[in-house]
Amino acid sequence: MSPVVMGMRLKLVLLSILMLASVALGVPENVVMVPYNVSFDLNATVDYEIEILGPEYFETVDGVGYVEDTLILNGTDYFTFISIRRFDYPIVADNESTRREAEAFLERIGCRDIQSYSRKIDHQGAFVATGKNIFNTNEVYALSWLDRVMPASNDYVATLLCTISSDLPSDVVVNLLDTIHVGMTSRKNYI
Repeated sequence: MSPVVMGMRLKLVLLSILMLASVALGVPENVVMVPYNVSFDLNATVDYEIEILGPEYFETVDGVGYVEDTLILNGTDYFTFISIRRFDYPIVADNESTRREAEAFLERIGCRDIQSYSRKIDHQGAFVATGKNIFNTNEVYALSWLDRVMPASNDYVATLLCTISSDLPSDVVVNLLDTIHVGMTSRKNYI
């Protein structure tokens, strides 16, 4: 075999390895859900289809209206929901009620061994609750207020809430929580 042919084969093998390595690392996602732009990187090779729901209008038990847009990652063995709620007016967004809501969600869907902790998501304070679902796999629910401020009343208030619900493997969920960013496509028209 000539050196030129061997060199070409070597280049093809190296190119194939590089292409496979880039697939194995996963691909960052950037999804437009007007008025939001949601980006994240699972940093894993998991197959899923993206579905967008909304906007839909709901009310809290206290009668506060909000519009919700949801991004769903439909996988064969798992799911992930990323929802953004835009409330009609600023509501109380203190740490304790946010933590309780994260835990209560997992309780409502039948999880056990629930634990919660605080962390940053998209540079904002957030709470994450974890538990075991009925299939004995990990379930995660995270809440992050995207525009939380503390006015003179000494209570945090906000109008934008991002929730993430997933049963992805723990390392993939951590990648999601570490990399998710929610931006506005046209801020002046929506807030």
